[in-house]
Amino acid sequence: MVDNAVVFDGISKAGALTSCFILAISYILVFYIKKSPYHRDHPETIKLRCIRAVGFCIVAPFFIQLLSQTSQEGVSVCHWLGIHLDNVVLAAVLPLLLTMTLFTGPLTMMFLARELPFMSGFSLSMNMIIVRNFIVAPLTEELIYRACMIPLLVPSMGLVGAVFICPLLFGVAHFHHAIERLQARENVLNVCLGTLFQFSYTTLFGIYSAFIFIRTGHFIGPFICHSFCNYMGMPEFDQISYTKYPKVVAVMFVIGLLSFILLLMPLTEPTLYNSVYFR
Repeated sequence: MVDNAVVFDGISKAGALTSCFILAISYILVFYIKKSPYHRDHPETIKLRCIRAVGFCIVAPFFIQLLSQTSQEGVSVCHWLGIHLDNVVLAAVLPLLLTMTLFTGPLTMMFLARELPFMSGFSLSMNMIIVRNFIVAPLTEELIYRACMIPLLVPSMGLVGAVFICPLLFGVAHFHHAIERLQARENVLNVCLGTLFQFSYTTLFGIYSAFIFIRTGHFIGPFICHSFCNYMGMPEFDQISYTKYPKVVAVMFVIGLLSFILLLMPLTEPTLYNSVYFR
């Protein structure tokens, strides 16, 4: 990839949206070219999809570069994609700490159950599902749905527009799971409700991830936060009453939410990271 200084100011709204739609659909379609005969959690299926997803992510930045215009006022394509070393340690650590505050309640539950890393109840055996869920999926999804799309959307849609448009495409992209579940002959109503729920939380996470990407100008923060959230899963509010100290856990949920709200802006202050989106 040529390391020239570029901008994306020449892309219209229609062009930006079309380009992002092409990226979103292409990312899903590569999974279904010569589809694996096995179910989605079979090691061979996971291996095939991981290879294809990574392959697409290698090609995608070149597509982004084709849409750019050379300008002395710009930065390299890699910089627009958030792949650079400027303040990279802060960009990796602070967004993760911020995200962990939101999970103060669930982390407290895991502590009481001794399920945190280096505790007796912790268990995480490396297999292809772990590789997919915690490494390849967060890595490739953040690269396509945040790093590649946001540079295209910001010039015509603005920062706020980009933060909300990317997550919609990210949420819609998960609809292919519904097709797989229907092909497996699951109950239609359950599939529809599950898909709607998944669309809701993936879109909400997408907004948060896009926010982090724009504020920090780094890819690594959204990637690590995505992996962490995949590991934590949805908070199990219904399990609070079954913990050893339910009142303490409930308070920790509230403290976590309040801390997250208070720290959201300070820990993502663009000047800490020299974000290219706040020059």
